[in-house]
Amino acid sequence: MKKISLLFIATFAIIVFLLGCKKEPSESKKTDFTDEQIEALYKELKPLADAILLSENPDWTELVNQYKKRGEVKYIEALNLDFYIEFSNGYTRSWLVSPLSEETKSIKTVQSELKQFEYKQPKSKKNDNPKVALVQCAYMYDNLDPLPSINELSSLFKKYDCKYFPPEKATVDFFKNQMDDYDVIYIHGHGGSNTEFSILVTGEKANSPSGVQHIAHLKSEEYAIDKKGYIAIKGDFITNYCSFSKSPFVYLGCCMLFKRPEQFVKRFIDKGAKVVVGWTDLVRNASHTSGKEILSKMLLNNQNLKQTFDNLPFVYKEDYTDFLFGIKIPMPTKAELKYYGRNVNDPTPGLNKGGDYKLPIPDDGLPPEIHDIIPPEIFEKFEELGIEINAGHNPPNIEGKFKVSPYVLVKSNFKDNYKPGYTFADMLITFSNQNSTNQTVICDYINGNEEGNGLGALISGNGNKFSVFVKTNGTIGGYPYSVVYIYSGEITPTGIKNFYIAGIVTKEAPSSIKVGQGRLIYDKDGFSERVSKGKGSFTNFGQGTNVSHNMARP
Repeated sequence: MKKISLLFIATFAIIVFLLGCKKEPSESKKTDFTDEQIEALYKELKPLADAILLSENPDWTELVNQYKKRGEVKYIEALNLDFYIEFSNGYTRSWLVSPLSEETKSIKTVQSELKQFEYKQPKSKKNDNPKVALVQCAYMYDNLDPLPSINELSSLFKKYDCKYFPPEKATVDFFKNQMDDYDVIYIHGHGGSNTEFSILVTGEKANSPSGVQHIAHLKSEEYAIDKKGYIAIKGDFITNYCSFSKSPFVYLGCCMLFKRPEQFVKRFIDKGAKVVVGWTDLVRNASHTSGKEILSKMLLNNQNLKQTFDNLPFVYKEDYTDFLFGIKIPMPTKAELKYYGRNVNDPTPGLNKGGDYKLPIPDDGLPPEIHDIIPPEIFEKFEELGIEINAGHNPPNIEGKFKVSPYVLVKSNFKDNYKPGYTFADMLITFSNQNSTNQTVICDYINGNEEGNGLGALISGNGNKFSVFVKTNGTIGGYPYSVVYIYSGEITPTGIKNFYIAGIVTKEAPSSIKVGQGRLIYDKDGFSERVSKGKGSFTNFGQGTNVSHNMARP
């Protein structure tokens, strides 16, 4: 019996030992790769990508499919014949594509080689951009999609921290506890006003479990129930529960809340809102289309609220009909859009105050003044042209004189008389009086037979990479035009590497190219030498077409 017990114990111990030695299953896909492994993959991919880049009819589909499942690849896409890849360690690489003629293939080859693998994508940071709430308290005509204006505003505020609240999320809790998180609050819904109180109808049913719970804790002077059974909040609700520590802009796309602004609108200002915009009477679709128009103009034109109101008519008229004692009678209405707030040096709130308000701009690493000369839609055009914008508030010192030669057209975003590969007159460009605190610099240039002197510019960047932004004005045929330029490159002790220049028209003349159209040009040999004095050794200086004067011409 003793021998059996010992045998059993020994057998059991062996089984436990074997089980303990069992290997854990390995991961199915390795996700940690060294920079050397990433670079090896890049070197494998590059010849294939360059071959497609230089083809007459580039198609990246097969290459995308081939590499997108690789563990070294974090993200890969081909969009509008542009190819972009982000590797798992943060490195990125992109190729700019356009159908190529024999004449321009060599140029594209150089351009491809100029984008080196050294560039490392910065790690993502916490989103500290201004927050926008797009609140839709009611669906329109049983259409469960967001309002068209909501979709347009979502696109407009794509660089903001923007969130959409459909009716089922436009609850009492949102108005009570969540509005304080936002810098811009856009509300579309139903509203009303009588001599006793004004209301804003939420998207929450009074008989829903949460609605019943809210009503149990609200006072009668804080809420009402509309004819469709939704909870509506009154002015006392705003006073008792809300706070606006971010001094937000509030748009109330609802009927009649400005008919008696002290009942409802003033409560927002008393609790910390900067300015509130809304309607004096009955209003229908204009309640959301006008709100979208206001925000669009303020953002795209970098206008304050008063400038926006001065340039847009905000009166809504309608021959509304209703029944009185069973008889259908016309009830013409006229609703005006008003704003209510505080001026900077006037603590007393009131109508037509707060007109100095401007929408907050996300910190995109550029000096804020840049947005005064380059609106968002023009920035998009620069990005489409392919100019690298080096953001950052610590640009390198770029003071000096540099020769840009040969000065070659890369691409245009319109039907251009100059074709890719066209060589313009060489350019001598000088940067001076750089102020790191204000991120400003003075720009002078000589290009062909034209000179520009003392042009005030803004500069951004980090490390050795920089971008300079300058606006120029001129006339064509006696009519004024404006062009904004971006110069981008990497400064070295002996010159500028990969110097690219893009110019886009921001104000057109009858015979100029259109607003949003422009060109991308570069120093073809990849290096713009520093010149100690004089004009240096130019092969094409003062000859050929000067691009500065002709940037606005077709």
